[in-house]
Amino acid sequence: MTVAPSAIVRRFVQSCIESVVRINGIRVSCDMSIRPRNEILSAAPPAYHLITTVTYRRHGLLASTNRTGSPVSSIGEIVATAWELIPTHRPWISLGVSVVMPDHFHGILHWTEVPPGRAGALSRVVGGFKAEATRLARASGDLGPEERLWQKGFDVRFLTSPRRLATAEAYIRDNPFRSP
Repeated sequence: MTVAPSAIVRRFVQSCIESVVRINGIRVSCDMSIRPRNEILSAAPPAYHLITTVTYRRHGLLASTNRTGSPVSSIGEIVATAWELIPTHRPWISLGVSVVMPDHFHGILHWTEVPPGRAGALSRVVGGFKAEATRLARASGDLGPEERLWQKGFDVRFLTSPRRLATAEAYIRDNPFRSP
C-alpha cells in the first residue's frame, strides 16, 4: 500500500517529538513541539542548527585528547579553517561556537534570509564544508589523494529556542573536557 506523502509527514511529525530520526541519511533531532512540515524538514530562516560530522571510521585525525582540552592537529586546523570559510561562500550564514574533537566536529550555524536564486539547503552547506576541508587537507599533503576524511552524512539538531541554543553552546564548549 502506498501512503500519500502528507500522511507520511504527519506520522513523522507525530512520532518524532523528543526523538531522533533519519531523513535522507541525515540524523535529525526532533526535540520540538509539533510544527508545520516546512519548519521541521527545511532550514527555514532565521534558524540555528547544531551540526556534527564524524571522521571516516572515527579515526582520530583532527586532534589529540587530554583532560584539559584537545590540541588540534594540522588536519583539525584545516577543518576549522574550512568551517570559518562558510560565510564567505554563503553570506546569509553566520557561525556560532564550534569545536574540533579527535574524531568529530561540532559547530552551530545561524541562518538569515537566503537570497533568491541561491542554494540554501543545509545538506549543501555541510557537504560544501566537508568537501572544502577534504580538498584543503589533500592539498596540504596531510591527507592522501585516496584517503577519506569524513563519514557520509551528518547529524543536525534544530535549536528552536534560546534555551536550546544556550544548552548546545555549553555542550560544544565543554566537549573537550568531557573526552576520555
